[in-house]
Amino acid sequence: AKLAGGYGATLAGGDYAKLAGGYDAKLAGGNDALIVGDKGSVAKGGIGSVILLVSRDGDRNITAYKAIKIDGKRYKADVYYTLGADGEVKAAAGGEPDAGRNRL
Repeated sequence: AKLAGGYGATLAGGDYAKLAGGYDAKLAGGNDALIVGDKGSVAKGGIGSVILLVSRDGDRNITAYKAIKIDGKRYKADVYYTLGADGEVKAAAGGEPDAGRNRL
C-alpha cells in the first residue's frame, strides 16, 4: 500500500507499505515498510522497516531529521518513535503524536 495523510493523520499499512504523514501523524507499518513522519509525528514499523522523522521551525524549515532501521536490537518492532527536541530519535511517550505542541 502507498498511503499519504495530512495533519493529524493516522495511517497503517502492512508489509512493504509506503507511508507518509503530515504534522502530528500517527504512522504504523509492517515489515520492510518505508515510513516518513513530519513534525510532531510518531511512527512504528516491523523488522526491516526504515523510519524517517523530521523536525521544523516556525517558518516550516527543516531543522533536523533522522532515519532509523528497525533491527529488533537497537530499534524495536512495534514501538512508536518520535524525534526529540534535541534532534535524536526516542521512544514516544504513550505512542501518541505531539498533539499540536509543535504545531504552528
